[in-house]
Amino acid sequence: MNAISKALADTSRSYAMAKASVGSIDPGTLAAGPSGLVNRPSLGKHRQQYDAFRGWQYVAISAIAKRVSSRQMFVGRVTSRPNLSRSKAQWLKNVLPDRLKAVGESLEPLESHPLLDAMNDPNPIMVRWVLSYVTICSLELTGKAYLWMRDNGKRIEFWPLPSHWVEPDHTGGLFAGFQVRPDGFAEPFPLQGHEVAYVPLPDPKDPILGSLSPLQSQARAVNTDDSIQEAQQRAFENGIFPSHVVIVGKDAAGMRPRLTGPQQTQIIGAIRKRYVGTSKANEPLILDGLIEKVERLSSMPAEMDFIDSGKQTKGRIMQAFGVNPLIVGEVEGANRAQAVVAEQSFCSNVINPLLDLLGQVFTSRIAPAFATGDERLVVWFEPAEARDEELRARRWQAALKGGIVTGNEYRVHLLNLPERSEFAGPVSTGGDYELAESMRSLNEAVGVLKAPLRIDYDPLMPDRIAGRLTATAAGGNGRG
Repeated sequence: MNAISKALADTSRSYAMAKASVGSIDPGTLAAGPSGLVNRPSLGKHRQQYDAFRGWQYVAISAIAKRVSSRQMFVGRVTSRPNLSRSKAQWLKNVLPDRLKAVGESLEPLESHPLLDAMNDPNPIMVRWVLSYVTICSLELTGKAYLWMRDNGKRIEFWPLPSHWVEPDHTGGLFAGFQVRPDGFAEPFPLQGHEVAYVPLPDPKDPILGSLSPLQSQARAVNTDDSIQEAQQRAFENGIFPSHVVIVGKDAAGMRPRLTGPQQTQIIGAIRKRYVGTSKANEPLILDGLIEKVERLSSMPAEMDFIDSGKQTKGRIMQAFGVNPLIVGEVEGANRAQAVVAEQSFCSNVINPLLDLLGQVFTSRIAPAFATGDERLVVWFEPAEARDEELRARRWQAALKGGIVTGNEYRVHLLNLPERSEFAGPVSTGGDYELAESMRSLNEAVGVLKAPLRIDYDPLMPDRIAGRLTATAAGGNGRG
């Protein structure tokens, strides 16, 4: 065999061996790069997006979903002549979103309606809060949410459908039907278009059929954050982390002695006994002829943060969802003014737009299924407002001065005080309730001072005192 034939044979043999080795490797290992980190998904698939509901994504999305789920839902009927009192008309004006201001004078709020009943008890498993929570989470993760309006023959139930279960069917028109295949089902089951309420966050690149979630917009930051955490975890699992190195001194010949195992254990035990524990933190370490030097060897936790890259990815993720760290409880270095501004931004830029989107979808897709005859129903949600106690107090004071609320309402809702009969109606002191309260308290104090001073008098007390003084002067003990 000549040299060329031998080289070709060696190459073929090496290729066969390599192919056999690669074929025996776990697919998860093949997906890993040289560092051992698995290549991250593009978050373009809905199942991957749901799997990303963790870390900072969970923190941000959960805060949004909880706030939206806590808002009250209202249903109104459009009528030419609504019968509303002055106070109820003012209340309606305050709670209506901007899109309904124009029809507010023709809107009659309904205290009870089958749609409200159905949403408050959507299905045998869930309550409205849970339904709203999973709907908003799906919307923020995948850019879309599906609500199945299932008619069980007695009433309409609402069931949330995960986005990766649903495939729109445009055969009979846009979103004319949907194919739903839950996990574990071999075949999908069809639903008609009117049975499903589709809630999208539109993608400008594909505004009709597409959707784009905040999660997708920051896929790189999400993947980077996952990589940082996995790298830190692998470093802790696979690394060796002695905290310090103890350098033994040299002998008379200038040679560093080689310690045996028991000697090393004895030195380590002595150092631990003398310096380990929080009560001995920052104590000085004495170096003598045995120990020449002690140096820190391992990196501190703060030094393993990839030069603050974790903070940068966190900031990108939280901003994509519109959630300020103050909203989720990060109050270090913050003040009240910053907290109020963060709350206002969160309500106006995140929560209220989502509430408006849900209200429009419910009005156009869900409400017609509950309307009777020519009835036109409108759905909206209570707007979210920043909790500013000073502003709340000023509003109540203005309402009190204007005669809109009574003194007792002011006491109960703002001051958390019990009702009093003299404040059952409008305050008569020019509407200044605080002055009235102060004057009442002052009058009560003055009345106490003016009351006759009562002293319990014992007519035998002078004789007893005189007897004790006499006994003391005579050298007695004062008894008897």
